[in-house]
Amino acid sequence: MAIATKDNGLVIFIRRIPSQPNTDALRRSLLTHLAVVGIKPDEVEIHKPRGKGIATMFITDRQKGERFLKRMKQFPSNLGLHRFNAEFERNESQDGGAMVRDRIFIEKVETNAHSKGSSLVADFKGIRSQSVVLVDLLTMNLALSMNGHSQTAVQTTFTQKSFNIDAVNCGNWAYDRRGSPIFVSEYSANRPGQLLVGHRSIVVVLMDPYRPGKWHQRIDFAWDCTDIIYTQQGRLPSLMITCKHSPRLYRNIEQGEQNGSRTNKNARKKSRIPCLDSTHSKIVGSCFTWEFVFEPRQHLRPIQALVEHIPDGPSSMRISVASRHANKPFDEALKSLNQCLSHAEIPFCVKFQALKIALNGHVPPDAIEQLVPHLMSAIKAGKTEQHCAEALRKMDRDLPWPGPHTKYKEINTEALKSTWKAILGENLTANSTFLAVRKSDTMAMVHRMVVTPTGLYLEGPDPEVCLRTCRQIRKS
Repeated sequence: MAIATKDNGLVIFIRRIPSQPNTDALRRSLLTHLAVVGIKPDEVEIHKPRGKGIATMFITDRQKGERFLKRMKQFPSNLGLHRFNAEFERNESQDGGAMVRDRIFIEKVETNAHSKGSSLVADFKGIRSQSVVLVDLLTMNLALSMNGHSQTAVQTTFTQKSFNIDAVNCGNWAYDRRGSPIFVSEYSANRPGQLLVGHRSIVVVLMDPYRPGKWHQRIDFAWDCTDIIYTQQGRLPSLMITCKHSPRLYRNIEQGEQNGSRTNKNARKKSRIPCLDSTHSKIVGSCFTWEFVFEPRQHLRPIQALVEHIPDGPSSMRISVASRHANKPFDEALKSLNQCLSHAEIPFCVKFQALKIALNGHVPPDAIEQLVPHLMSAIKAGKTEQHCAEALRKMDRDLPWPGPHTKYKEINTEALKSTWKAILGENLTANSTFLAVRKSDTMAMVHRMVVTPTGLYLEGPDPEVCLRTCRQIRKS
């Protein structure tokens, strides 16, 4: 929800900055460039996710923001942070800085509409049967001092750590026709429950519809499994978690199921499950972005305050993105890719890498299927299967993961093709690993399929010592 300013400001997205500096260090690096175009420190808000090379900034004066954006494009700078120039671009979500600014809830304060400064306050009606104002603490203090009021804004301490949710979605990041990031939901369920934020994980418990007050299923997002957390105020407030792999899923064990004993106090009260239901089982090992939709009147500020200040916690980012259901189910797209690879005359090691990229959720199966003709052309042109497989593996390592922090042109089909062609021209099979395995009778490149309770993951190939049986087969 936008905060009314005299011109609604300008939101700018910053890319290609080091991941180590925090928000304060980035602000200090930008002060000189902001001062050149007349932007004061109190006219800009900056938010940088922890451990990520991206940031978002909001400039309250749109004209000054446009001049700053134009200057940074004309005179690129590395901001004194590293050797690469930072990239500045207009953010797709021009919401008056609603997702960037660090705000608090306070009681409604009467301001003078004819004062020197314009009104920087927006009313939120219909909450607790009275109007509540969402304002920036610094901006409100400035506004009060300008108007001569004696009231002071007191920062609120949020102690709430559990939040009610109405629905659960699971899917992947994609892009619309304009290149804006969108969340594509492959699985949706209206499952009421609670989201709990802890020091080492986020736990979501889904309630049992047949037993009021009892939880039925549980999802654990440990910090080592979590890549980044998004808080977004879209049509409905929600929290989105992008994982490195599928989180742990549990179900509640009935009392009679606990090791066949009703008196064992040390019996486990939960057990691992592979999926939430049969529909979720089709995408659980490949779709790693979860969305938890809160109740309509839930405000995101308490949640943001928790996830952004957890010591040693994951990165967090404030966004506003659209979401839609998948046009083609993920399991059908994966089946189509598998059939396309089976019909084509492509060696096993190349098929393995192509399926690995799609099955592990990095690139959509449809995009990999469009790359199959180029794989066949490279093999017919004389490229070895090891060379093509290693090119796919290197492309998987070099390509960024899709999401709000990645440009569409870096991950679209044309980028896949150009990256593939560029890597294919390199001398990939002349490295020491390939040569050592080729010359040795006791080494082999091993492809792995890792089986977990929530899915299959493809890894490798990696050099390993052959078993005696394999060495005998090779000799014969």
